[in-house]
Amino acid sequence: VIFSLLLFPLLLKGLQAPRRVYRHMTIFHQHDPDVDGEWNVWGTVEGKVEQKYLSLESQALDSLQLDLLVGVARECSTLETLCLKNVKLPQVNGAQPQPGLIAVVQALAQGGAWALRSLILDDVLPYPSEEGRLCLSQALGAVIRRAARLETLTLHLEAGFEALVHQPADHYMPIFEALESTVALRELSLHSGIMWRLGGDELQRCLLSNHSLTLLDLSHNFLMGDGIEALAAYIRSSTNIQTLRVDSALWDAPRPLLESARDNHGLRTLDLSNNQLLVVPNTDQDPTAPPPPPPPPPR
Repeated sequence: VIFSLLLFPLLLKGLQAPRRVYRHMTIFHQHDPDVDGEWNVWGTVEGKVEQKYLSLESQALDSLQLDLLVGVARECSTLETLCLKNVKLPQVNGAQPQPGLIAVVQALAQGGAWALRSLILDDVLPYPSEEGRLCLSQALGAVIRRAARLETLTLHLEAGFEALVHQPADHYMPIFEALESTVALRELSLHSGIMWRLGGDELQRCLLSNHSLTLLDLSHNFLMGDGIEALAAYIRSSTNIQTLRVDSALWDAPRPLLESARDNHGLRTLDLSNNQLLVVPNTDQDPTAPPPPPPPPPR
């Protein structure tokens, strides 16, 4: 009898259907390689805790779907990619209502960030309020610190210039403080005011600790004198950077950045779209002096 009781759980486990582990999934549909077509996966978190790729694009979630997304972010310890693009999340109701994005990132910080290699948050609505931005920044900082193998980070979070006018300068500092500890980051994209009022010292510390970056995108930010100098110093010293994008981001003379880009022979793409690039003539030059030599041809 004792032997039968010990053997029964093993026999029962052997009769159960084998558990499939899918390497790629979206939160809405899962492709089964053994069955033609796709089937809906909305349900419980069970069965999704071993997924490695979770992507949502151009979707509007309801409260039930948000609960599932939060559960996956918290329980999935093998999640390698979380991508939310043009997604509208409902508000989480409770003692302190908050946007769904904050709940997802907090859940990710609590459980699913250990194996994370790619985190993409692009235009996730609704945009957090002033207090919510600080809370979101702290949660993102915790995720970045936990994700020791993080290679791609894309954060496009802001609603526009109007939302930044009264924003304190330190609202996004937890993100930059966490970025100082990353060692594997290869692609960094920070859009739409995340660097608002960020000083050159903070930017320099953040960038100099990430020598492995091959792509840096700081478009639609507000980089001024010391910030441009810090960015130029990084481009001058980096041996891995290949792509730099600062579309609509330079609010001061870009000359230091242009000079450092000229000296970096590994830089292949430089995007300066929608910036005010003016060459100011030197009025102190002797009019009788010979004209300067023509600039070298572009690479």
